[in-house]
Amino acid sequence: MANRIAAEGIWMTNIAYMSGYDGITFDTSNRQFVPVNRAGAYLKKNRMHVNKILPTINNRLAKLCKNPPKYDVQPESSSVEDKDASRLSLQILKYIWGKEHIDEKRIPLYMWTQQCGHGYMKVCWDPTLGKRQVNPETGELEYEGDIRIDVVSPFEIFVDAQAKNWDDVCKSWLIQAKVRKLDYFKMHYPEKGELVKEEDAWLLSLQYDYRINSLNARGPASSGLGMAMKDSAIELTKYEAPSKKYPNGRMITVANGIVLVDKELPCGEIPFCKFDDILVAGKYYSEAIITSLRPIQDQYNET
Repeated sequence: MANRIAAEGIWMTNIAYMSGYDGITFDTSNRQFVPVNRAGAYLKKNRMHVNKILPTINNRLAKLCKNPPKYDVQPESSSVEDKDASRLSLQILKYIWGKEHIDEKRIPLYMWTQQCGHGYMKVCWDPTLGKRQVNPETGELEYEGDIRIDVVSPFEIFVDAQAKNWDDVCKSWLIQAKVRKLDYFKMHYPEKGELVKEEDAWLLSLQYDYRINSLNARGPASSGLGMAMKDSAIELTKYEAPSKKYPNGRMITVANGIVLVDKELPCGEIPFCKFDDILVAGKYYSEAIITSLRPIQDQYNET
């Protein structure tokens, strides 16, 4: 999608500026960082380079993480049973909040919102978590399962091109693409996981996600992608909202052409929450603060 390609170029440029680079932009046509002025203005000598963006977003991050969000559970009625149930639900929420280290996960979540304009948090049930026990009949190691909460990069999420806000996505569909090791498929999909074979990072969004990890003092690089994809494949999971054809929704997971899961949507809703930085009415991809600070950064370095 054209709007997605343009947004990814802005995200990569924002991350480069936050890392200390300036006077460059990410060219989505050749997938490289290029100088803003190709005539050579970027290569001028005797220029002072000071990263004014990083302290700004760190200050915003500290303010965002200063006070945790408030939450509560309201009883359905004034009966004693419903009031007791609401108190128990609130205690469970507090327990999960501490067990999943949500306060720590808020830090990368808010950084994604400032770098890319938005970020995601995924809440799901992971059958490989929880207490371990041995099945007396088969002798295999089994897990009880437990709740899992992850911070998800915007590079991994794909939505309907006609969606203008999160409510439109919750009524339509969402796809998550993530690179997984082959052992992951064998553990989470015991029936067909062994059929998944190694593949390359053919999805450009995931290539960009790995390039972020290779940004260093020597400059933006694209090395390390081949090693990262060794013994790995891309897991694609599509979450469809409830409809007439699928009253309880639908969840499909594929990897390298192998259909691993095709079932009803767990809990009947898409298990993601979207967090925006600078919300733009009528636009799904929100703006990031770094986008508005880049001209100031370049002007400061020129002077």
